[in-house]
Amino acid sequence: MKSTIKKPRFSEHFDINKSQKQLEFVDILVDMDIPLFISPWRIAASDCDMSYRIEKTLKVYFSKLLKLIKDKKKKEAINLLKFLREPKEIHLGYSVEKYSGKAIGNEKANHLYTVFSDSNAGKTSLLSDICNSQILVEGIGSDNVSDMIATICRGIFAEFTTKQCVLNGIKTSNVKLQVFNPFDEKWEVKEYSLPMYLEEHIVLIPKKFISHDKYYSDLFDKHVIRSRTVPEVMNNGRQLSSLTGLFRILKDDTKKPRLKAFYGEFSKSKGDLFDHVKKHGDMPLIEFKQDIVENSTVLSDDDIDITISKFLDEVFKNER
Repeated sequence: MKSTIKKPRFSEHFDINKSQKQLEFVDILVDMDIPLFISPWRIAASDCDMSYRIEKTLKVYFSKLLKLIKDKKKKEAINLLKFLREPKEIHLGYSVEKYSGKAIGNEKANHLYTVFSDSNAGKTSLLSDICNSQILVEGIGSDNVSDMIATICRGIFAEFTTKQCVLNGIKTSNVKLQVFNPFDEKWEVKEYSLPMYLEEHIVLIPKKFISHDKYYSDLFDKHVIRSRTVPEVMNNGRQLSSLTGLFRILKDDTKKPRLKAFYGEFSKSKGDLFDHVKKHGDMPLIEFKQDIVENSTVLSDDDIDITISKFLDEVFKNER
């Protein structure tokens, strides 16, 4: 028997008579997280004033963080990282209870410092673009990147939320938030008018910035393998024999890679991908991002609704 427990969406709880298609934001569930993520790739593809502000803020933040790591100023870096707690107010991603609370916020800051400082990519300027962190740093995936964007750019999203509440006639309360100021390059407390649910504030995210969980390091790996340097680069400069079965010989004697076989043979870890970029330059990263951005499409309203519906089906199944 199917559970009758109701999991209201934002529009239902606040009596907004609009469908997801009529809303500018993700119509989240007000009492739990849904498996959708803020995507830096979608932000880069959006080409609007808000996406420009977000990208500028992120670049300032990570440029400062990387400089502190490079200068071995751990205490200052931890102070910059310690506010990157799980942003529960957005109701997106994979909920991680172990990182809630101030003490564990410091624990997470130390964890993130270790992740970035131990990564060879963290010793370069490459990670000033958060997209590259998702490709090159072990332990950084769609959920981590989404959370970092949500917290570093919390002020921008809070302003968006206030405007949406005015537009849709939603009651708000004054809430003080810790936000990153890209001009002063530091965290500060600011007050915003935000909607409340069970005495907790909510921050809405524009639906045009949202995507499913994607493994961009795998996509970049395949981009590298498809490049013209294959198979020489992938085999340390040695020409591969046709007997390997990795390519076939065409009538004009040119070699055409069997890409599936190449992916299996030459797939790289994130650390190896960084070594490839270090050896051959960052042009593959630039070309890859340009390709992703140019071919990026907005997650449809139906996709958002279906994702939430499937997620709730799983929740109800586990509650039986």
